[in-house]
Amino acid sequence: MKFWIKITICMLCLMALIFGIGGSAIINLSFDSLLDAETQNAQTAYKRLLSTIYVMHETDGWSQVNELSGVISTLDSNGVVDFEYLRVRTGGTAIYTSVGANTVFVNITEGIDSEHCVINLRKSIMDEYLIQISGMVTVGSRDIRIDAVRDISYIYEMRERQTEIYRYVFIIMVVLCSVLCPLISYYLTKPLSTLSKAAKEIASGKFSSRSRINSGDEVGKLSKEFNNMAEHIEKNITEMENMLKAREEFMGSFAHEMKTPMTSIIGYADLIRSGTLSEDEKAEAANYIFNEGRRLEKLSLTLLDILVLGNEEPNMNLYSPSDIAAAMVKNLKPILKKENIDIYFKGEKGRCYLDSVLINTLLMNLIDNSRKAFENGGIILVMVIMNEEGADIIVQDNGIGIPQEALSRLTESFYRVDKSRSRKRGGSGLGLSLCAKIAELHSGEIKFFSREGKGTKAVVSIRKGRDKTA
Repeated sequence: MKFWIKITICMLCLMALIFGIGGSAIINLSFDSLLDAETQNAQTAYKRLLSTIYVMHETDGWSQVNELSGVISTLDSNGVVDFEYLRVRTGGTAIYTSVGANTVFVNITEGIDSEHCVINLRKSIMDEYLIQISGMVTVGSRDIRIDAVRDISYIYEMRERQTEIYRYVFIIMVVLCSVLCPLISYYLTKPLSTLSKAAKEIASGKFSSRSRINSGDEVGKLSKEFNNMAEHIEKNITEMENMLKAREEFMGSFAHEMKTPMTSIIGYADLIRSGTLSEDEKAEAANYIFNEGRRLEKLSLTLLDILVLGNEEPNMNLYSPSDIAAAMVKNLKPILKKENIDIYFKGEKGRCYLDSVLINTLLMNLIDNSRKAFENGGIILVMVIMNEEGADIIVQDNGIGIPQEALSRLTESFYRVDKSRSRKRGGSGLGLSLCAKIAELHSGEIKFFSREGKGTKAVVSIRKGRDKTA
């Protein structure tokens, strides 16, 4: 059963229960109030009648029964008696009875004296609802018994009319609610259907689906949380897809990197094994096998470094990045001089939190990347600039430069701008990927700026904090 149908049924049942109990209670309370008021009025009228008889006796001084009968008749004809039926008795003999009153009275004997009267509510044989008051008054030496009856059928008739009207109103209300409640329930639960539809679309693979609910109630809040959840799911799925794609590209590139040297190694090894090569050719083949083996060794060590960096926390301590960079430049200066490459250092004093081993590896890879950018020598400048959050390490060269479309891919594993030149100079396409990982571990990043024919500048930010007391 759908939720909006359940709401409709609950609303109809609740309405019927509340309206039924409430309507019945109102009718009964109104009836009881009118009945109490009519009883009070009858008592007041009866007391007024007794007082009138007593006052007239005191004033006129009559004492005969026929005189009393005349007085009562006069009072009744003048409208002083506020009852439909009246009976007056003395000594068990009726001295006055209203017309047609013989069948409406009942004899009440207990509890009646000159100080007390008795009230009786009943239904007559004519289906009339009557209220009878019976009491006694002493006039002179006589005890006079007076019975008065008032017709209160209109109260019961009014209750019947109210009940009948209530039934019609109840039926009309049920019919209207049977029409309106489903519409209201459907309108209120429609956002839930929208959420359900969006959830089904996401479950089917449409991760960009969102619920378009902008209400300010709980459903709107639920829709907002649902959209946030959907965005996180879409983001995670996209990241997973990109990760799988990158892994596939990584494996493909890795296989390609392994295939080329392995093919050469197997080929030269087979030639050596055949015994048909001269001594010079054997030496050349062995030298090629040695160089390719060293390149494979470097490739495996770099891959191992990347994997280790992904699983271990760096050892952060306060070091001077300028001291580390200056020592690196000093050690590499004579080696690079053999390739007609001049390297210089310029740095600011200060200490910041870093892993000295990782920063050494980063500098080595950046400088080696700049080394490969020269055809016939050039200049490499290493700079360290301190800032509030740490330091910026800059490695700049005046080599051949990098095309603009390749700058965004430099840190991808196995990516090389010029594959033939990089492989010839011992590159594997993993050095800058390793540098990016090291920068990430230092809460920073690496950026490249380059112009073809003008050179390249790599800027590495270190944001682990610095020693501000120095």
